[in-house]
Amino acid sequence: MRRLLMLLPAAFSLITKRVARRSLTRRHLNRLFLTAEEATMGQLTLDVDDRRAEHVKKIIWRGAPPANATLRVGVLDGGSADCAASLDGQGRLRLELPEGLSTPATRPRLDVILALPAPLRLKRILPTLSSLGV
Repeated sequence: MRRLLMLLPAAFSLITKRVARRSLTRRHLNRLFLTAEEATMGQLTLDVDDRRAEHVKKIIWRGAPPANATLRVGVLDGGSADCAASLDGQGRLRLELPEGLSTPATRPRLDVILALPAPLRLKRILPTLSSLGV
């Protein structure tokens, strides 16, 4: 048993080194949040002065939209998906929303295997684990 416990950190470090790390792009970091009412529409148009539309134009697209532009959208306690996005002639942002976006998403099952840490560290870990839903 002691040998197993001694080998676990070494095995873990080998596994983490082998995992290929993907670089995060603006696409991975940005997601437009919609209300449940907005998500039920098939097509959503955001006004020029909407903060989300301004963010997409200035930060994500940096000016003009790319050809065949897609954006990541999500609904609080709902699903998330990619949707087609474009600008109309007046500068409003048009989103083509997929079906079933407003349906509640299933929560992932999350199991944690944790060695018995020191009491002070355990006191720090437990609130974090409970916030994750473990």
